[in-house]
Amino acid sequence: MGFRTTAAVTATALVLGGAYLTLDVLDLAPGTLTLRPEIVDPRPFPTLSVEEQLPSSSVTAIPAAAGNVSGVVDDFMADPLMGGLRAATVIDASTGEILANRNGSTTMPPASSTKILTAAAALSTIGPETRLATTATLSGDRLTLVGGGDVLLTTGTPEPGNVRQASLTDLAAQTATALKAAGTTEVSLAVDGSLFTSTGYSDEWDDRDRNWVMPIAAIAVDLGWIEGTTYESDPALAAARVFADELSSQGITVAGEPAHGTSPEDATQVGAIRSAPVAEIVRYMLKVSENSVTEVMGLLTAVFSDHPATFAGSSAAIKDALTERGLPTESLRLGDACGLSTNNAITSDLLAETVQLSLTEPALTSMISSFPVTYLDGTLADRGQSAAGLVRAKTGTLVTVVSLTGVVHAQSGAVLVFAAIASETENNWDARVGIDAFAANLQKVG
Repeated sequence: MGFRTTAAVTATALVLGGAYLTLDVLDLAPGTLTLRPEIVDPRPFPTLSVEEQLPSSSVTAIPAAAGNVSGVVDDFMADPLMGGLRAATVIDASTGEILANRNGSTTMPPASSTKILTAAAALSTIGPETRLATTATLSGDRLTLVGGGDVLLTTGTPEPGNVRQASLTDLAAQTATALKAAGTTEVSLAVDGSLFTSTGYSDEWDDRDRNWVMPIAAIAVDLGWIEGTTYESDPALAAARVFADELSSQGITVAGEPAHGTSPEDATQVGAIRSAPVAEIVRYMLKVSENSVTEVMGLLTAVFSDHPATFAGSSAAIKDALTERGLPTESLRLGDACGLSTNNAITSDLLAETVQLSLTEPALTSMISSFPVTYLDGTLADRGQSAAGLVRAKTGTLVTVVSLTGVVHAQSGAVLVFAAIASETENNWDARVGIDAFAANLQKVG
């Protein structure tokens, strides 16, 4: 960690210090910097103490900040480039007080900001430390590759720090050792994706949407992506073929072609690999706005909460998880988990309050640090130069929708949670520039 970065951490800790705010300096080192080459790491996000109640007088500048925030929100609402329907909600992170709200209870599709809801539901329901198991089972001479929801499988030796941590090469080596110990060197191979009832594409997605999401499955290698081209038509079966090749390299012959099937009840497990923790998968999903992973996280939320493992069950499970945590879900309608659906009906109030909840809910504390950072990484890598390193936010873009939801460190020392949605836009590029300006203007609140 460089001197400038360390100094910025210390300064920020002093500004935001007090019993009600702590900085996770060890996890994230900030940089209040203006030139891109100097931005080493993003600014740390604040976490509120779960044990303590916030004293009402803890932030003396709140009245002035509230007035300034209202002006920024009014400017956003008046911007003709923001489309025919727009909404914004801003919350003081230290107190939970709503500083400004315009159309905050009006539902509209927020594009990929929808992923925030899925992330919160998955982290709280599945658990941030949970690892997804991919197993191999044997019954007679039939081997079954059983999917457990990991669609980021890889081969070879996983790279440290890479979200792709479960290798079919490792699984094949374990399996081959067990088979040879049993005197077996030839098997048939099936792949079991029965963890999910709904697979393939949701009816909510049109042909254009399907360019941005794989046919959903309970198992896939590298998101079912065919390098340089498109998605596999059957990611589960493609994973089985990769596994067969890995088995062959270990001296095991796979007779015939892999096929779909379920693991027999009398089957014995002969190998297992595990994914990165769910928190790391969610981090990847939010940083790069990965649609396929998000849909799988929604289905896993359904599985872990005893909802049907269908697209509809995923939507119900996400809504129930949010409702159980006291969030305003009365008008929420989810067409999908990732935000491709234009039938999603979500309020800026719900988005902002979900982010606010992540400051106090232990299972959700990794969520804000997973948001892209302005002019640094993820989907904000080339956006928000005027507030570089000072805004953490989830982006959202569809043909006529732009949204931005996250946290901004204002120059006054305040930390603001915000959600802004612009819908029915005529030019989403102009709208995106405008919504970035909104976040930058919030940062300038004095």
